Amino acid sequence: MRKSSIEVLRFFFMFLIVLQHVFVHGLHYQNDTYSTYPYLNILLLSFSYVGVTGFMFISGYYGIRFKLNSLISLFNQVLFWSVIIACFVYYI
Repeated sequence: MRKSSIEVLRFFFMFLIVLQHVFVHGLHYQNDTYSTYPYLNILLLSFSYVGVTGFMFISGYYGIRFKLNSLISLFNQVLFWSVIIACFVYYI
């Protein structure tokens, strides 16, 4: 059962993550020190970092259920792809 207030909060955190990607990757803000409103940009960028932490916290708290079958399946996938990548790197 999902709680609508938690879903709204997750949506808000997702919006903050998109805002962070727009600032960092879209506007190349990392090297932009000559902006018209530098303090507003720094404030919005700093506020957007909260989105990542909040989204991970909520998703982890409500989304983790321990199942042995899932753990074994994940281990098998990691092992399979590790062997494939190791073979690919070794032969190149």
